[in-house]
Amino acid sequence: CADSAIYKDYGLEKKYDVLFTGAVGRHYPFRQRLRKVIPKLKEHVVCKVLGHPGGNLNKSRGFVLEDYAKLINSSKIALTCSSRYKYRLGKYAEIPMCGSIVAADLPDEDQDFFKKFMLVISPKMNDEEIVDKILNCLKDEEGMKRKILEGIELNKEYTQEKYAERFVRLVGEKL
Repeated sequence: CADSAIYKDYGLEKKYDVLFTGAVGRHYPFRQRLRKVIPKLKEHVVCKVLGHPGGNLNKSRGFVLEDYAKLINSSKIALTCSSRYKYRLGKYAEIPMCGSIVAADLPDEDQDFFKKFMLVISPKMNDEEIVDKILNCLKDEEGMKRKILEGIELNKEYTQEKYAERFVRLVGEKL
């Protein structure tokens, strides 16, 4: 889930074609590989690489909260991954809520849901296939608009408020 007061479509100009975001440590081998694809993408489109702000939001080393959400919103596509554990990470809701397309591998859960609004890339693809898929998506303005609108709509159910409502309802059913 994500905070809908922060992660939303700010209506900003799309200054970046591709944003690379997230940690690149040992838990994110595909993201490490995607980071190395950025120079190939930069030959064709405008890219922004965003370092991870660290674990302490009071002393961050980069963009956090609204500034981070606005950077996502000013990007057409955001590259990330589901980690080596294939989780449905927060970025899978934050990015579409900001009006950007998630380009990543599919988590192990809810794959049909994610396929509706994601640009699915895979560690099984070679670098050229990944670059081509991203560039083809960027050329298809109508397809991008559909993915963005679908991502915003489908992720309305994944706000912190909706998560809390589901949690309270489920706990109430157990009592």
